[in-house]
Amino acid sequence: MHLDRDLVEIAAEASRPLSAAQPEAAHIAAWLGAQLVGTKDEWLARLMIGDDPALPADLLQRFVADQSPGPTAIGGTASRRTADDLLRAAETRRNERERIAAEKAAAAKIRREREAAATRARQLDLLAGREAQLWTKVEELATTRLPKDYDEAVRLLVDLRDLSARGDATVFQSQLAGFRSAHMRKPSLLARLQQAGL
Repeated sequence: MHLDRDLVEIAAEASRPLSAAQPEAAHIAAWLGAQLVGTKDEWLARLMIGDDPALPADLLQRFVADQSPGPTAIGGTASRRTADDLLRAAETRRNERERIAAEKAAAAKIRREREAAATRARQLDLLAGREAQLWTKVEELATTRLPKDYDEAVRLLVDLRDLSARGDATVFQSQLAGFRSAHMRKPSLLARLQQAGL
């Protein structure tokens, strides 16, 4: 029905719990016993004539209203929430819900980033000390002129770059410049390097 979830929840706060919707017969009997005799006689006559099909629901509504604690009294008068009160309260609730959701999302993002960084660090640990072998493999892959080998070469170069960030990155930058120069006639490879930020 496209109803605003927060507005419905705010409006429902003043409602009786659903569990109280079906009262027990003993409670109804006690309530009826407290009503004026003339009023009860009128209800009974209307029920017998049957000209008011809404009467049972009306009586149940009266019973429920009498059982409710009632609206908050301010200065001795019963106060009701206006539509503006409900809308403002719904907006406050929505803002709070969205703030909590944003905090949870941010915390989850930080957790994922930390896990990814830890995984990446472990991968680089396994490659540390094998830089010369990796450069040889990159050169071999670049000479095949196959797109899938270019992709693998670029992936290895990213590994080499990230490894170099742990120490002296100038050596890697010098080797990369030499690699680019040696393969300057391979636009597909150079485009992949540029896309990877190399």
